[in-house]
Amino acid sequence: MKSKSIRKQFVDCILESSTIPNGTITHHYEPNRGFDADIRIKFKSESGVTDLETLTKVLTPLGISDIRLAAKASGAKIDQNNGFLINWKNEKFVILIKGMVKDDEVRRKQTSPSKLNLSGKEYDSAIELYNDVTNQINNAQLSSDIKKTLIDLLTAVFDDTTFSVTSSLTTSNFIQSDFGEILAALYRAKQKDKIIFPINNNNSGFDFIGNQSKYSVKAPNGDHFNLRDYKNQITGTTPVDLFFKACTTSDYTLLLESLSFDDGICKDLYSWVKQIVKSPKITTNEIKQFMKVISYEDFLLWVKSRQDNKNEIGIPKKLNAAKDCWNRQDINPFIWTYITLAQKVWGSTHIKEISKFAKKLLKKDETIFITVNINIDNQRIEFTEQLISDVGSWGIWYLGYCTGAVKNWPGIHRIKENK
Repeated sequence: MKSKSIRKQFVDCILESSTIPNGTITHHYEPNRGFDADIRIKFKSESGVTDLETLTKVLTPLGISDIRLAAKASGAKIDQNNGFLINWKNEKFVILIKGMVKDDEVRRKQTSPSKLNLSGKEYDSAIELYNDVTNQINNAQLSSDIKKTLIDLLTAVFDDTTFSVTSSLTTSNFIQSDFGEILAALYRAKQKDKIIFPINNNNSGFDFIGNQSKYSVKAPNGDHFNLRDYKNQITGTTPVDLFFKACTTSDYTLLLESLSFDDGICKDLYSWVKQIVKSPKITTNEIKQFMKVISYEDFLLWVKSRQDNKNEIGIPKKLNAAKDCWNRQDINPFIWTYITLAQKVWGSTHIKEISKFAKKLLKKDETIFITVNINIDNQRIEFTEQLISDVGSWGIWYLGYCTGAVKNWPGIHRIKENK
C-alpha cells in the first residue's frame, strides 16, 4: 500500500527513541477521509502521550519542532482539537492523540460493558451484577465525581429510587449511551432475568441477553441500527430494497441507481450525471468525471434550485472543506449530498414503503428495544420495551458528513408514533 514504508519507518523511529510501549501507536493511509493529511498516526491512551507537551517531547528527537493544530484529524466529535499536523522527511502526517482528555471529560467507551470488564460474563441475580459493576467502577480510571455519579445511577435502578443530579451527569453524554447498556441489564436482572453480555462488545444486533431474549439498548433519541446482518435477506427489487441492499453491501453503484426509478430529486440528480458524462450507468468513475465538468458551486446551485424550502437540504456546513474535496476528485461531498437528499427528501415521502420493507424484514426478529431515559426532571431512570418486530413506522437513519460520507452507511430508525 502507498506510503506504508514511510509510515512504518516513522512509527519505528518513535518507538526506538522513546519509552512508548510497542503496539500503542498505529498508522493508517486514509486518502479519502478528508483529514489534514493522508497519513494518520494514532497515539492510544496507553502510549502515555496525552497532550501537546508529551507529544513534543516524543517528536523532538526526530528533528520535528513545527507542530500545528490540525483542523481535521478524526470524524469523532470527542476527538475535536486532539489532532496535530507535522512534516517528517518531506511527508505530511496528521497526529491523533486518542488519550487527550480535556478538563474532567470522560470518553463514553470508558463506561461501556467492555471497558468495565463485563464482556462474556453471566449473572444469575441482580445483586451479583450490581456488586460486580460497583467494583469495576471503583477500580476504573475515572474521576471520583464520575464514579460517584455512576454508582448513584446504578443504585437508583437496583433500589428503584431517585438519583442525584450532578455536574458529571448534566455535562457528559457518556451515561445514556454505553453505561445505559449496564443500567438496562440491571433493570432486567431485577425482573429475575439471567443476564449474559456478549463477548463481542461491538455486536450490531444486541447489547445483552436476558433470559434468552436479546436486548438492544437505546437512548430516547437513538432508536436506529444498520442492516448489515440482514443483507442476505434483502432480495426485493423495489427502490427501498435496492437502497438498503446497497447500504448493507457498500455498493456505490447500486446506491446511486436504487432511487433512479422513483420520481424526485434523487432521480433528477442521477439523470443529470448521466447527461453530463453521457453514460447509461453511474459508478464512482462517472461521478469523478462529472466533478471535472461541474464545479462545486454549480452543483450546489442545482441542488438548491430543486427545493422550495428555505433551509435547503444537502448543503454542508463545512463548505470550504467540501469544495476542497470536490476539487481533488474526492466523491465524499457528492455522496453525502445524495444520501442526505435520499434520507430527508425521498425518505420523508416514502415512510409507508420503508416501514413495509422493514416490518417484512424484521417480522421474525425477537430482539427487544429497551430505551433508557435518565429523566433529570423527576430524577428517575425510566425503561420502556418494544419488540423490534412490533415497530410500526420506520425511516432512514444516516449520520455522515461531507468529508466522510459513508463512515456510517445508512440504516433504519424507529419513528415514534403519537399516542
